[in-house]
Amino acid sequence: MAASSVVHSGNDGVFQIDGNALQKIISFEITEEEGSTSRVDGMGDTSEDTVLHKTKWSGSLSGRLLQSDTTGAPALRVGSEITISAFPDGDISDYLEISGLARVSSISMPVDQESDNRITIQFTGKGELTRGVAA
Repeated sequence: MAASSVVHSGNDGVFQIDGNALQKIISFEITEEEGSTSRVDGMGDTSEDTVLHKTKWSGSLSGRLLQSDTTGAPALRVGSEITISAFPDGDISDYLEISGLARVSSISMPVDQESDNRITIQFTGKGELTRGVAA
């Protein structure tokens, strides 16, 4: 018998900064990358080879800008250190939690005549990005 699987929609996601869930989040993204590498191939080798030295991570989140929100995303400043916790499938016990310490690298607040005001925050990881399960 095949195991059943559940596919969650993006609407289930939760994003927290310093333990506080942000309101009106539209999307978030976290990217892990291979950092610096050194080539270890030499003369006579037929293909390139590299060695991983370290990894790095970064991310962004976009949301609706709420006038009443004085402590969430609008209160952040470039250079702020934040602890992020992302729950792609919802903040539910035993579901995936991605977390780490980050620094806010940019904040954008586009205003458009035909849509609600938004905020986009980009951040760069400081140290390891951890994956676990929500408590």
